[in-house]
Amino acid sequence: MTRKKKNSAFVNQIFEETRKNISDRLNLIAMLVAIPACTLSGIRLFTIGFKPLFLIDLVFAVIVTLTYIFKARFHYQLRITFLLAYFFLIGVLSLHTFGLMGFGVLILFIVSVILTALFGLRYGMVAIAISLITVSFSLYAFYKQWITFDLNFNSLAYDGYHLFTRGIFFFSYLVVTVVIVGYINRSFAQAYSKLELSESRLNLAISSVDEVVWDFNLINRSFFVSDKFDDVVKISSKDNIKTLKDWLLRIHPDDRKPLLERIRTHILGETPVIWAEYRFKDDYGQWQWLQTRARIIERKANGFPERVIGTHSNITIYKKLHEELLEVENRYRTLFLMANDPILIVAKNGLIVDANLKASKIFGYTSDSITGQNIADLCSKSDSNSLNFINLFADNKIIPTNRFELIMLRNQSEPFPVEASIASITDFGESLHQVVIHDLTLLQRFEREKINAVAEMEERERQRLASNLHDDVGPLLSSLNMYLSLLANHKGNQDELVASMQDILRDTIASVREISHNLSPQNLLTDGLVIALTRHFERYNSIINIHFDHNLENQRLSRIIEITCYRILKEFLNNTIKYANASNVYVKLFLENSKLTLTYHHDGEGFDFKKEMQKSKGIGLINIVERLNSIKAKYRVNSEPFKKGFSFELTMNV
Repeated sequence: MTRKKKNSAFVNQIFEETRKNISDRLNLIAMLVAIPACTLSGIRLFTIGFKPLFLIDLVFAVIVTLTYIFKARFHYQLRITFLLAYFFLIGVLSLHTFGLMGFGVLILFIVSVILTALFGLRYGMVAIAISLITVSFSLYAFYKQWITFDLNFNSLAYDGYHLFTRGIFFFSYLVVTVVIVGYINRSFAQAYSKLELSESRLNLAISSVDEVVWDFNLINRSFFVSDKFDDVVKISSKDNIKTLKDWLLRIHPDDRKPLLERIRTHILGETPVIWAEYRFKDDYGQWQWLQTRARIIERKANGFPERVIGTHSNITIYKKLHEELLEVENRYRTLFLMANDPILIVAKNGLIVDANLKASKIFGYTSDSITGQNIADLCSKSDSNSLNFINLFADNKIIPTNRFELIMLRNQSEPFPVEASIASITDFGESLHQVVIHDLTLLQRFEREKINAVAEMEERERQRLASNLHDDVGPLLSSLNMYLSLLANHKGNQDELVASMQDILRDTIASVREISHNLSPQNLLTDGLVIALTRHFERYNSIINIHFDHNLENQRLSRIIEITCYRILKEFLNNTIKYANASNVYVKLFLENSKLTLTYHHDGEGFDFKKEMQKSKGIGLINIVERLNSIKAKYRVNSEPFKKGFSFELTMNV
């Protein structure tokens, strides 16, 4: 003997419910018929005498009533078995006692039952009506002697009373039987209707998803697959796969062994289902990613599988998307970990859930120990901006994307200024905050140096102005004052004194004009950059050879650009004359397609541009860089110490 499970839990449930309903209705009808039959049998026990049939009626009536009242305690199969046994017993006794009349009624009964079973309750009731009319007419015809036979059939029966009571008895059982069979027919029709509806829904569900449903019977080797096999598995015909070996041969060698291991563990009962993803070669030689989910639903008594049901899904597109997402995630992770600025991922209440390498290093933690820390532990408690920044996370409020300047702790103890940028992100539905920290130490140091350089430059300009006034204008004014004293005391030749005073005034005016020109060249504002540079270079032609080439002609640039270029070239020329020992200077100024290019080159001694920028005497160079940044110009410097030559190139859009 082998033990099999039901083929379908849903089908089993429907028919089990149908059988139970039939049992309940049969029990009810039997009880309704048994009570009057029991009463009639009780009367006949006293009128006719003891008969086994009458006693059976009494026992049956009591049992059927009790089983219906307490039907919850008796299984429906037990109740049906009892009722069928009773009907069988009645049929045997009827054939024995009712003679030919009973035999005729039994034939009608069989016809009615057959009609009911084949065509339903309506046809069964029609057959009962016809049978009743036929038997009634026959009895009445016998009684009136309308029908006579050579064989006296009446001698084979009892008197009219017995015929009447036995006819009622037969027809009552006939009605009960027909009703029961009709109800059985209707119940099973409803059950099959439910099955058809369920099967229709199942077919619609299977056709609406991109999956292959399959059913494999290991005993008779029958194999069923749904209609989308060719589309999902990419095989021209499912007949090409006849055995498990055919299927396994198409699986990628690297995926075959893990799949077999999952099948083995499921056969042993170690896993509830078979779930696997693997590569499968289609008819075009391409690898398709399939996802298989299967389950053994029937086993033999020894545990050997008999039937397996499962699905195949083509997940090639999802695998490609997954690989792309992994690539993007890995790229983002690499950028995150290797970023130059510290980056923290902060959850609710300021808890740090992730940090890059720069953050771990600058705050004095390892990559593992920084996670789980609170961002408040990284901030200075003595700074009001830091406290406000900490409260943003402590209140669990929505933090707007913004920038904050605060003081944080380097190596858990050393305060340093930072600018923190906060952006809200989502990770698997959880709201997090990405905090990018920019160290402002160098920036603030550079700002201080820039302020100091500007202040020192202004002070140097003042000193140079004072020196020029003292050295150039001061002596002239002193001489003029002396001549005025002589003129006031009427000493010397007055005409000569006046002539000398006029010469001194002309020299004073010239000196003041030169000083004013150095501060703000008037010809730059009135005549433009080319003329101002040409006149400036002419003053130094006796000292150094200056070669100036341009294509601007009379074209003017914006005032800020002209002033910046003029100051830069003036500073470079002064430094060249003072330090470079150069013989030639080459200056080019070209404007093409709204792009301005300025180059400065000399053949003197070079120097380390970056190193000189860091020295105090590099204030002029710092001033040049600041002027370039102010007009958003790109520049390039090529110069090395102890080597000949220096070149500078400026480019910008105008």
